[in-house]
Parts: sequence; C-alpha cells; structure tokens
Amino acid sequence: MIMEVTLQDGPRTVQVPANSQELALRKGPGGVARPDLWLSSVALQIRAPESWWNQARAYFPEVLWLRSRPDKDETGERRLTQEDFETPLPEGVIQALNNYILCGDRSSLRAQLPANFIRVGVVQTNLAIVADLFRERGHYNDGHWASFCRILRDEPRLARAFDQEKGERS
Repeated sequence: MIMEVTLQDGPRTVQVPANSQELALRKGPGGVARPDLWLSSVALQIRAPESWWNQARAYFPEVLWLRSRPDKDETGERRLTQEDFETPLPEGVIQALNNYILCGDRSSLRAQLPANFIRVGVVQTNLAIVADLFRERGHYNDGHWASFCRILRDEPRLARAFDQEKGERS
C-alpha cells in the first residue's frame, strides 16, 4: 500500500496569524469553534493512488498535481511503468496506456487509468479541515486513510488539529 505525506517546508508550512490567540479569546456564544484552526494554513505533498484522491476531493478540492517521475526515455517521452501503479498491471495494459501518450490523447489516457495509478499532489488547506478529516476518517484501522491519518498524527507541527473532541491523539 502506497501512501506518503510530507508537510511542505517554506513560508506557508504551518502559518499561524499573529492575532490568532486574540481571535480565539473573542469567541462568544454561537461563534466559530477554534478559529485559530481555521486561520492556520497547511501545505501537504501527498503521494497516493487515484482511488484515494477520488475520496480526498471532499477535503481538498484544489490540488496542484506534480509528476511522480520526471524522467523520460531515450525518445524524450515519459512512459508509464509498473512503478506508476500501486499494484502490478499486465504489460499489455501499460503498453495500451503508453500508446495514448504517444498519440497525445491525454483525455483517453485519463479515462483509462486504473484506480491504482499513483498521483502526487500538493494541497493547501487549514488545520480545521485536518481536524474534520480526523473526526470523519481517523477511526479507520487499515487502508490508505488509516495510513494518511497515522502519518499526520505523528507530525508534531499538526498537534493542535488533534486536540478536538473526536480527533484527539490516542
């Protein structure tokens, strides 16, 4: 099972506005719970199969897609190999997908890619979304969501997201 998550380094890694504590203290009845989480942005680079990304679109509607392997073959074209898939595919299937690449038919290629195709994307979100994700998906014991939650749960810079009622560390 392939799942890799990296908290991106840089100025927007975990960005907390200077007045977030003041805003948190202003919360009154009916106010937004934990506004400091909404104001804390996070950038994550995620390497996961297409099947996981299809479910993750509910949490991360905008994704900056990266090439998982920027290397090209001797003709200057990038070809799909077994490394681009979570589980092995028959060589004939990979050959057919590579034929779409050779023809420049990206829409047919996209339509034919299996759910185990591995994609790498960068998402910009906030700690409130991460906390919601843990409330809804953090109870999984195995699979991609369990791996995703385990990786983020072990990241010390995201500890505030787990202090929510149902998203606490165990």
